Amino acid sequence: MHRIPIVDGNIRWRWLQRGELPGYGAQVTIAPGGETTLSRDGWTATF
Repeated sequence: MHRIPIVDGNIRWRWLQRGELPGYGAQVTIAPGGETTLSRDGWTATF
């Protein structure tokens, strides 16, 4: 089984520096194939 870190370095940095998670209030885009992208203030994550 492979584990994917829940809080990667970029997310953790923002959480510690700004006291917020970048996913909170993020815009969500879901492609027809199911690819999901979260974006907010220059930060993006695609699943």
